[in-house]
Amino acid sequence: MSEARPSAPRRELVLAVVGCAVAGAAVLFAAGRRWVHYVVVGGGHATGGPTGHDVAGGTSALGLVLLAAVVALPATRRWLRRVVALIVVAAGAGAIALAADVLADPTAAAHGSDYVGVFSFSADPTLRLRATGWPWVDICAGGVALAAGTLALVRSGSWPAMGRRYESGGRSARSARPGQPSSDASAMWDRLDEGDDPTA
Repeated sequence: MSEARPSAPRRELVLAVVGCAVAGAAVLFAAGRRWVHYVVVGGGHATGGPTGHDVAGGTSALGLVLLAAVVALPATRRWLRRVVALIVVAAGAGAIALAADVLADPTAAAHGSDYVGVFSFSADPTLRLRATGWPWVDICAGGVALAAGTLALVRSGSWPAMGRRYESGGRSARSARPGQPSSDASAMWDRLDEGDDPTA
């Protein structure tokens, strides 16, 4: 029972980091796909359409923010880690909002985009625009980011920090001297660092 408790914070940290990685990768991948599809009314066909970069330009930046959190969450501690968690929550909410705008009105979202590969028997083809499934992928990824950021915001106070782990590991390696108390070993190493010979 006692061995399971210290590992729980590490599992939560790993879960939040993996959530940020999955969400960031999914947002970036979805942003490069076609978010709006053109449909020719009255004969003909249309290929192409604007991608997430075209209709929701901030999506890629939010994906990069989520990937940066993969490094920032383990490397920070205390209030700084909570700031990172808030940024993750904001990035997830932003990704959801951008995709929701496209789903709500694909025509307005694609306003000004070039019509690529349109062919019709009519001289003035009528086009209808519909959203594809990729904005929904972006919304799901934003939900994962929201969950990971909320977990970090609520539970990160007990999570280990990367710097503290390495610092304690280095100190224990230096002070592990057989037959001597740890305090004496630390004092001896301190004297060596200052240029004194503790054996003299």
